[in-house]
Amino acid sequence: MLSVRGGMVTLLLTDNRQRAGELLALDDSSFVILDGRRVVVALRPAVRRIDFGAFARIDIPVTGMTLRDRQNLTRRSRFPYGMSTEAMAALLKDAEQREPEVLRVSRP
Repeated sequence: MLSVRGGMVTLLLTDNRQRAGELLALDDSSFVILDGRRVVVALRPAVRRIDFGAFARIDIPVTGMTLRDRQNLTRRSRFPYGMSTEAMAALLKDAEQREPEVLRVSRP
């Protein structure tokens, strides 16, 4: 079934913080979600696991995701072929953000 929305996910970060939202896109270095109206970019090293509610979860090893996991996530994203700069700009404008909020690995 196709949808104009991405799947709802919860990102569990390496420091045990969590962020939930619609999965917009992913690339080699990050995951992009829409948390309410806020655009959030989670850098890959900061993400330990991605949960899809009761349906599935994907653990993100330090060595990186498998091709199968990446394909699964890509299919569940709103922009499976990548998000254009125009789409990002429109989402940021709607959220009244200048730039996305970036989630990095926390430093003690």
